[in-house]
Amino acid sequence: GVALVARAKDRAEQRIIGRVFLLLGTLLLPLNPWFWLQSGLIEDRGNAWIVTLVTFAVSTAIAFGLGDRIFVVLSYAFAMATGWLLTYKLSGGAPAGAYALSIVGVSLVYVVGEWAVSRARPDDEKWVGLAEVMFWCGHIGLAFTVIFYSAIAWFVPGELLAAFHHFTGENQTPLVLTSVPALAAVGYYWSAWRQKQQAWTFVGAAVTAWSVTEWLLSQHVRPGSWLIAAAVVAAVFHVVGRLLRSRDEFGPALESSGRAFAWIGFACVVIACFGYAAFDQPVRAATAAGALLLAVTFAVDAVLERTGPPSFAATSIVWLLIGWAAHELGASWTVTS
Repeated sequence: GVALVARAKDRAEQRIIGRVFLLLGTLLLPLNPWFWLQSGLIEDRGNAWIVTLVTFAVSTAIAFGLGDRIFVVLSYAFAMATGWLLTYKLSGGAPAGAYALSIVGVSLVYVVGEWAVSRARPDDEKWVGLAEVMFWCGHIGLAFTVIFYSAIAWFVPGELLAAFHHFTGENQTPLVLTSVPALAAVGYYWSAWRQKQQAWTFVGAAVTAWSVTEWLLSQHVRPGSWLIAAAVVAAVFHVVGRLLRSRDEFGPALESSGRAFAWIGFACVVIACFGYAAFDQPVRAATAAGALLLAVTFAVDAVLERTGPPSFAATSIVWLLIGWAAHELGASWTVTS
């Protein structure tokens, strides 16, 4: 196959035949050890990862040696298989979460590897398009992992999950549920820097917030802690966005994300106050602290941007807190009297 492709030059038929030989040979390569195992020629010692590692090396060599994009996809597939099998070998049958971290790790290598490949031989015609395929292979893996290895899987139809019964967000450890979207967010922020596109920053911000959500869900925290988390996420996004305002791919997107989470927190404050006024539900100290932090975030945004809505939100939260405190003090004074 290599000889046919190398000698094809402008002959399309010979090149196609050579690529078919290469593709079949690469796909059949892992079957040889399987036949040896079934015939009793070798003993199964759990080293199947070596086979997939060799196949990965062959696919990568063909991809970059002949400039064939399909073999970049094959190298990614065999790299993931190697990660899974090696994880199983080292852990003796780890839970599904360990394989999720393996997929994220391999995917991040391909996302970041796009930068290295594009800089290695920018003028080599054979390597044109290979970096882009690596980039998208990595992102497919990141998206797959975030969906099927996190609590997002709870919202996926059961019929679809039945096809991927090993990939589920149930019974995962808090470390996995938090780490998977956090590591994926690193890949999205990296892509925003590489592609100079705000869309990747928005995705990274959403996945970062989802990582925080996963941790809160795993800890079974009270509603007030959710409000504090929303306020902290909004403040961090807003501060980082201000610091990176000169970078078009980061600054505006992070500031917008911070404002979005701040308004989500404001809606939660309104709901909490309505519950307190209509149903006499207690407002805990954590809820008041989160509301106060939101008020500060809105006030800073109003001062820096000189816009009305943040000022309105900050003033409303302050008055709501004053009203709640006055009511509590009045009730305490009545009880004491």
